[in-house]
Amino acid sequence: LPCKLLLLFCSQLVLLPMSEKSQDTNVAADELLQARLKELVKRPGYGTVGKPIKLACNYFPLIKLQKGDILVNRYHIDIQHPRLKLNWFDFNLLSSFIILCQVANCQRYNKKLKACQTTSIIRFASTDAPTRNLKCIDMVKKSNFNSDPFLKSFGVQIKAEPMIVDGRVLPPPRLEYGKGNGGRQIILTPKDGAWNSNEFKFFESASCESFAFVSFLPPHNASMLQEFCLQIVRTCRSTGIVMPDRPKYYEQAHKNDSVEMVFKRIADKCDRDGIKCDLVFVALFSSEQYAQVKSCGDITFGLVTQCILPRTISDVAVKKSYSTMLNIAMKINMKIGGINTKLQEDEVLDNYLYKNNALVIGVDVVHPSAVETHLPSIASVVGNVDGSVTKFHASVKIQPAKQELITGFIEQFSDRLLEYVDVNGTAPKNIIVYRDGVSEGQFMQVLEEELPALRRACKSFASNYRPLITFIVVQKRHHARFVCCHEAAARGRGKNIPAGTVIDRVVTSPNEYDFFLCSHHGIQGTSRPTRYYVLFDESNMDVNAMQSITYYLCHLYGRCARSVSIPAPVYFADLACARARYHILAALNSGLVEKFSDEDSKRTGSSSSSKAESVKTELANIIALHKRVKKVMYFA
Repeated sequence: LPCKLLLLFCSQLVLLPMSEKSQDTNVAADELLQARLKELVKRPGYGTVGKPIKLACNYFPLIKLQKGDILVNRYHIDIQHPRLKLNWFDFNLLSSFIILCQVANCQRYNKKLKACQTTSIIRFASTDAPTRNLKCIDMVKKSNFNSDPFLKSFGVQIKAEPMIVDGRVLPPPRLEYGKGNGGRQIILTPKDGAWNSNEFKFFESASCESFAFVSFLPPHNASMLQEFCLQIVRTCRSTGIVMPDRPKYYEQAHKNDSVEMVFKRIADKCDRDGIKCDLVFVALFSSEQYAQVKSCGDITFGLVTQCILPRTISDVAVKKSYSTMLNIAMKINMKIGGINTKLQEDEVLDNYLYKNNALVIGVDVVHPSAVETHLPSIASVVGNVDGSVTKFHASVKIQPAKQELITGFIEQFSDRLLEYVDVNGTAPKNIIVYRDGVSEGQFMQVLEEELPALRRACKSFASNYRPLITFIVVQKRHHARFVCCHEAAARGRGKNIPAGTVIDRVVTSPNEYDFFLCSHHGIQGTSRPTRYYVLFDESNMDVNAMQSITYYLCHLYGRCARSVSIPAPVYFADLACARARYHILAALNSGLVEKFSDEDSKRTGSSSSSKAESVKTELANIIALHKRVKKVMYFA
């Protein structure tokens, strides 16, 4: 079904989204401007896709067609999309306009989609749970598997109706916010995976003694930026954040200014005045500057940054969208050392987290896409530094591309353990690891390599230190979906299963300790539950406690007043990997590091292999965080 949807979507989307006048950028033209035609898939008239033919030319000039030009005069073709920039190519006596060509079917697009394209395909493919269920039943009936002779020979029969299983809805945690009027602690209970915190202060509001504002927008936007600052400061103060009325420094980027030049001016002013700048707002013209901004802030100058795009500025300054302001305030509070909300103590949390000084670890490895052969894989280990399991810091390393098992796990985990001890003055008795991205075929490798690495890191801390370890794998890439049998139990527009639904029987493995948990409220489409495999558990945690703690941790994401689909430490590990990827892209785009892939080193011998090692060393240095940023949740 997903493949069928994708093909149908691609066949309908060729030029239409690109020709709309409402689009800020011409996606097709951008692609053509940045690329050359390397291959052409020739489609014969009888309908089959032929072999690709190589083109000798490297460049095709762009021409803009107006009425009366060659298409209209010579071929009498009406131009339906006059805003689309067109390519003219001429090779081996074959001449045509690209607008006259058709994209052959069944070609995979490996690059990252533009934001507008991603939005379009999500809207196109999203289907509510009951409708998706009916479509699946219909497809199974049409496939008629029970008539297949191969399946018959093995005695296999497939029912067209889905299997009915029992599920339970776990009670949500109680969340603590800051004290209200009269000094009483505010306690909120989520409903359907969400809660309303608009009127309450954060559990622990941070202090922002001074902040700066950098604008890469045209100077005429100054008044709107001033209104943006006014509204954000007002919202931050309402949540308890201590913040001055206006920025200490304001920098308007000029036409020829690079991001680094502007940040250096801010850093020089701070050094001159002896002021610590806690936060820098950066107004970006487009998201393409994001990587360079984060590299300058996180790596070069040690400045915590909050990027904002024109649409966000408009939502705050013009539309006065309080939800947008509050979401920004949530991110700011986490970045500068605050705590948005805390899990209220109960029997489960006391027994397995709070009383045992638990260290909760989130682990993730992000790999480059098929076309990003010059990028390495990035491994992130995130762990809490406080006893209440609310503040998380990250250790990020690069490793060979496409390698899932973490090569520097001992060093990365040791960083998390030592920082926990520095903050709390004691070592954790329990360590709970949530490992993302591991398939069933790699479970044994994880137990044989990463778990012993964890043990060695503990032993290097103290020879007699042996905490109780729980190792859980988190999986999102599966095809299991659940639909409520009774419509009254369904939630939201998508009519999904309620947040907190857990299924641990019938459809789970007979040989493994696993369960499905849908911890979030499905806003659009059909909710995908997360599957958890408990590979190792020395604490002998009760099954209900294991599921409840996992569900509770999904409420600590902090960037919104909603529970998310995976535990917050895993989400933070993914965000830290994504940030490191931006750091690398910024270095590659600015020419600080030469593009060099692992495949290049394999093909070209030992000299190039040493060159590849040199590049990897440079990349490792490039993602090394500034000492001021290491101690905060910069990735939030």
